[in-house]
Amino acid sequence: MYITLTMKINNKSYDINIDAGQKISAAFKVLCDAGYVKGGQMPNWYRSGMRGCLVSAYRTFEEEQIFGGDILTAIDKKER
Repeated sequence: MYITLTMKINNKSYDINIDAGQKISAAFKVLCDAGYVKGGQMPNWYRSGMRGCLVSAYRTFEEEQIFGGDILTAIDKKER
């Protein structure tokens, strides 16, 4: 199943459509490969706007219960 969500990275928002069975880190890679996000280190954690909790970039959207319409905000190490 594909879901559409928003990812906020470095104070910029990106709408992305991705398979819910993919790891969250795959969405970051798609944005890098498309040239939207340049350089920098991949975030290990995101904050879910719907659930209000931290989710791991190394788990799938399904495992972290991320659904369409959610907003994932990349978390800097200092913010954790």
